[in-house]
Amino acid sequence: MGDGAAADRYTKLLAPDRQLLLFDSRGAGRIAEVLGDLAAAKSVAIMVPGTGSRLANYLGGAGADLRNVHESTTRMSKGTSATIMWVGAELPSGLGAAALRFHAEGGAPKLREFTEGLALQPGVRTTLIGHSYGSVVTGHAVKAGLHPDNLVAVASPGWGVDFAAELNAPKTRLFAMRHEGDVIKLVPHVDDVMSVMGIVPPTSIAGHGSDPVYLRGVERLPSGGESTLGVGMHAHSDYFGRSAASHVATWNIARVVVGEADR
Repeated sequence: MGDGAAADRYTKLLAPDRQLLLFDSRGAGRIAEVLGDLAAAKSVAIMVPGTGSRLANYLGGAGADLRNVHESTTRMSKGTSATIMWVGAELPSGLGAAALRFHAEGGAPKLREFTEGLALQPGVRTTLIGHSYGSVVTGHAVKAGLHPDNLVAVASPGWGVDFAAELNAPKTRLFAMRHEGDVIKLVPHVDDVMSVMGIVPPTSIAGHGSDPVYLRGVERLPSGGESTLGVGMHAHSDYFGRSAASHVATWNIARVVVGEADR
């Protein structure tokens, strides 16, 4: 049954109407899919999903998020945008591993290499969007020298820095979004927990820095979930779906992508 499900999944993923920039079925799998005309796009967004994202759940997870975000950017840009979902490196499989920097530090150079390999034309507006642990990956990629026009943290545990200046990307515009009821805000930073326990934090492997929502120099984007969602895991995943809150979230992200953030 497992082989049959995998074969059905690969048939759908490798359908002729899909634009795949990366596909590897080994291990947890790797995939990068683009919607829109990448060669003609004036604005390009690259999304990185969070903990638990892998090839097996792509169609109903990150792949669905990609389509919902692209729908908003397409409407706002009148068809001149392209949106990419990148699952090009192993992501944490659970919350325990998500406290570590290992996956972000390993994925960051791959994300930078992939993005630079797109060879976009000069003047194309680029936006990196990281959800949950995906934002940690994008933060490390920016620190490693990838400098998009915009960096958006959605439901983020941190970019891996304590101050925005540590990203070393003065020309990158920084944004953060989080629902009021998102449980990510209740998760204590690893450094703080270890300090309470009297342990010297292994800063080289654990912790993700300060909450981007409160960093100086970061612009807060309304998420639409301030009054419509309760506290829980549902709020942590409800940014790119079909709910009223998700509609507001994706629309405000689309504004950033197409250069209408100040409107």
